[in-house]
Amino acid sequence: MMKRTMAWMAMAAAAMLAVCGCSPEGREEAMDRVSAAGRALNGGDTEGRTPDVVRKQREAEARRQNREWTQENQAKHPVEYCQAQLATLDRHAEALGVGVHKIAVAIGTDKRENGDDRVQAGKLEEFLAEAKAAYREAEAAGSWPARIGGFSLGKERAQEKIVEARRKVSELQGRIAARENRLVALDKKLARVNAEQKRVVAIRERVQETLRALETKQILDDDAGIAAALGAISDSMGALAPEADNPALEDLLAPSATGGAQWAAEFEAIMAER
Repeated sequence: MMKRTMAWMAMAAAAMLAVCGCSPEGREEAMDRVSAAGRALNGGDTEGRTPDVVRKQREAEARRQNREWTQENQAKHPVEYCQAQLATLDRHAEALGVGVHKIAVAIGTDKRENGDDRVQAGKLEEFLAEAKAAYREAEAAGSWPARIGGFSLGKERAQEKIVEARRKVSELQGRIAARENRLVALDKKLARVNAEQKRVVAIRERVQETLRALETKQILDDDAGIAAALGAISDSMGALAPEADNPALEDLLAPSATGGAQWAAEFEAIMAER
């Protein structure tokens, strides 16, 4: 009778697995039902049986031990752990090197563009001084058009060009200020990445020293020494700056230099300048 029952259970399990197909969830449910049926056949849940929640937690822990460099894995395989950390440090150092290059390019670009904008702003300031003087002279004499920048301009056209030049100067000054703010941020970021690079070099040297000691069996018989060395390495690896792997910066934007004042009022304010 028992054999027939067991055979029936086996057939039922096979049928359930076939019905469930390849779905992992379906297979889990089928196995749970088979397990429940087996326990029922064996007299049901007993005090001495390992609870399902405990069994599942043990399975989850076994999977974690298989995926991560846990302290247990470090203690059992210290050489391989050090080798893995050296590979991680090499990738980190490469990312930092790329970051330094990006920051250096951004700094160089901002400095060059600021230099170009300062030159253009200077030329516009010279034009403004000339245009305002020519406008005042023509206005006082009542003789239009005025000669500005080698061109003969009527009164309204002269006003338009003066306002346009002042707005362009304000725009250039705003862009220069924004880049100056960004350069400060870039300099700070570069200092942080450079410091991180030095720290990576120091950690790598420590890992290499530990690996050499392990490979030459200098501390293989010293469990406390191994544990301390691996613990220090693990702490250092965990403290690596995560943002250093992604050195991109949020630009610091300066407020817009151009306002919404009326054109005539803007022109009068420009002409009031000396």
